[in-house]
Amino acid sequence: MLEFADEIQEKMDFYMTEWRLNAMTKKLSALKKQRARALKKQKARALKKQKAWALMTQKARAKEGEGSQSF
Repeated sequence: MLEFADEIQEKMDFYMTEWRLNAMTKKLSALKKQRARALKKQKARALKKQKAWALMTQKARAKEGEGSQSF
């Protein structure tokens, strides 16, 4: 009877470990996806700021060019 109980306990431990492993794998996968999305958003924001800065700089240079030409 003890051998049977030990065998059942081993199976329970195995499945519990497998269940935990699956759960941790899913969590890790979800975290990786979340991190990738966050990085994508961060890159998009940085690119947007860079474009805005370039446009602002371009406009400022155009104004400087107009001012120097009028003299």
